Amino acid sequence: MNLSHNSLSLFFAFLLVGLVTFNDFFFSINSINSTAGLASVTAQSNVPASPAFTSLDPASGVTLPINVATVRSALLISAVGVSPPRPPAFPSPDGLSAAASLVYDLSTDRVLWVDNSSLAWPTASLAKIMTAIVVSENISADELITITPAAVAVEEIAGDFKPTEIFSVSDLISALFLVSSNDAAYALAEHYGLDRFLERMTDKASELGLSSTYFTDPAGLSPENVSTVRDLSRLTAYLYREHADIFSSSRLPAAAITDRSFGNIKEYVNINEFAGRPDFIGGKTGYTDAARGNLISVFNVSDHSVLIIVLGTEDRFGVTLKLLNWASSHPSLSTPLVL
Repeated sequence: MNLSHNSLSLFFAFLLVGLVTFNDFFFSINSINSTAGLASVTAQSNVPASPAFTSLDPASGVTLPINVATVRSALLISAVGVSPPRPPAFPSPDGLSAAASLVYDLSTDRVLWVDNSSLAWPTASLAKIMTAIVVSENISADELITITPAAVAVEEIAGDFKPTEIFSVSDLISALFLVSSNDAAYALAEHYGLDRFLERMTDKASELGLSSTYFTDPAGLSPENVSTVRDLSRLTAYLYREHADIFSSSRLPAAAITDRSFGNIKEYVNINEFAGRPDFIGGKTGYTDAARGNLISVFNVSDHSVLIIVLGTEDRFGVTLKLLNWASSHPSLSTPLVL
């Protein structure tokens, strides 16, 4: 008898199924889905059918014992010559003009996108995130800080503070985030002791596992303050989870703080363009000539808290919006998170 190669393949394939069925399993049809035309099959053997021993059969779409499903899959590939179809991969974001970027789902601890994850980049004022953490964990929020001439002399002061003015720690932290005040950062660090404060920043970075992050000043002015998008995602996640009150204050469109010595009120308008958006949870801006534009943002996307980091760009808000639009269509974020 002459058999073609394909006929022999099919013959031995069906013989293999017969042997497996005869020796190991007896099947009974439990139910038939008349709409989909699928049968629910249960294995009767000395190994009980359980989730640990079952698998989805690509031939029929029903759950079978794992060894039967494996055989059926092998037969499908052998007889038809193709693998079971896979869904198309979700496309990567394109047209991003940034040195490094990251999209991270804080709600599920899942990185959705990262580019140049190990690139050490000047943090600029993103360093103030660590400054706020160290202050919150070492100085009482109600403690009063006297503004010193040295703090006022810092480059690009932003907070418009005057020597001998007195503010609470919480007010100075507001200035850190709303207008990225360098003088507020130095006033807080000097109150604690500048060298000791920088040691605390370094120690906290080590505690959080930020192996590529270094701080040389509390404001981020020096290009020697560097980090990576991976490290910054860990740092931001820590602030978001452990100091939610501070993080949420960064989303305010504006705020006012009061000098406790003279009663003067300073009103700040948030320099973050996303402040006031209903989906904006919080974030931090950063810019120096060395770093160019840096931006950390957290948005609500279908009840997921999505962190977006961009470093080294001339259009930090535009690039962030591109990544936000991309993330909004991502399969894992297209439906609300079920808690």
